[in-house]
Amino acid sequence: MIRFQTFCSRCNTIPNKTIHSSGLHGDKIMLQDIINKNTHESEIQKYLQENSEILINSFGNPEIVVYPKFKLGSEYECDFILYNWCSSVCSKTTVVELKLPRAKLLTKSNIPTKDLSLALSQVNKYMNWIHKNQIYFHNQLYNISKPITVFDRIREFINHKPNYINSVIIIGQRAQFSEEENLYRSNIYQTTHGGIEIVSYDRLIESENKMQKFNQ
Repeated sequence: MIRFQTFCSRCNTIPNKTIHSSGLHGDKIMLQDIINKNTHESEIQKYLQENSEILINSFGNPEIVVYPKFKLGSEYECDFILYNWCSSVCSKTTVVELKLPRAKLLTKSNIPTKDLSLALSQVNKYMNWIHKNQIYFHNQLYNISKPITVFDRIREFINHKPNYINSVIIIGQRAQFSEEENLYRSNIYQTTHGGIEIVSYDRLIESENKMQKFNQ
């Protein structure tokens, strides 16, 4: 059984789930349908916020808590924070940055496009901010997540646990990636020791399709 929770960092409440209808997959619109509409990032953000189990199954485990539009002080706002607080050894924070499914990774000169360059700059700023402000960051998580009773049990030591921080940039689609772009993605992952991963929307689409089949 998948256990998940999504919190709204703007209002400190749990947003209501939205039931989609009149989609291409029975009575439910799915992520592939959203992408096929050539949509904006805000629509993808909204869909993933309402269906946060897609992110959990794509990048983590059932114990992850999803925080959409998470503010880092007054300086930054992340598209999503995935926070895993269940490890007895350390906690794990994953910063998720969304870019368009039609965006390219590299130019014809094989240098990062404006979209990718911006995403790389943003996630580096976010990770640095969290690293420098870990106590404040954890207090933000606690204040937003009060409905989760386990936070009461771990509040005494959460600020003393090492916090592993990484990021995921979701951009483009697998069929559009050139050999050079796939090599670039691999090099980024290796040179950052897994700190930055660039993935296509196909991972999320495949994850949702598997969940759909499982629930049928």
